[in-house]
Amino acid sequence: MSKIVKTVLASLVFGLCSAAAFADGEDLAAKGGGGGHGGHNPGNSGCGTTCNGKIDISLDVPKHCDLDIITDTITLANTSGNSWSGSGSFTVAANSDYRLNITAPTQLNNGLYSVGVNVDTKKPGGASYMTGEVLPFSASARTFTVQANSTFDPTTTRYGTYTGIYQVAVDF
Repeated sequence: MSKIVKTVLASLVFGLCSAAAFADGEDLAAKGGGGGHGGHNPGNSGCGTTCNGKIDISLDVPKHCDLDIITDTITLANTSGNSWSGSGSFTVAANSDYRLNITAPTQLNNGLYSVGVNVDTKKPGGASYMTGEVLPFSASARTFTVQANSTFDPTTTRYGTYTGIYQVAVDF
């Protein structure tokens, strides 16, 4: 074929393809499609001369605590006369404000026999922890001291091992 015929045919094909693409773009625009935006459907970002948007980033950190019982058994020893005393400790690390739910015995039992006991939980620094008191978030673990005291006359108290259970739970 001659160069003129090839050039005319190429121009004709190129022109038809351009017209078909333009007509297709107008059809999409009429249907709410991308039209002259390259397939972009208008949205909340409102693209125009300025195009920007945002994506929020979120991270949820669940509440967490570690309760470590340092002293498994508090053994009361005679401190003077009829006074007996002993102490132990536990630590709490938590990533939130918390309170302690404490159940402390008021007596130590040996079968049918018992002796009274006073148990006090001390916060770091030595002040007594008051039931229900909210402890604010701390990045460091707190060490609590459990102090048990009893007063009785060992000459009039039945021999044997007297026991009770101290329980602590962390409550958010």
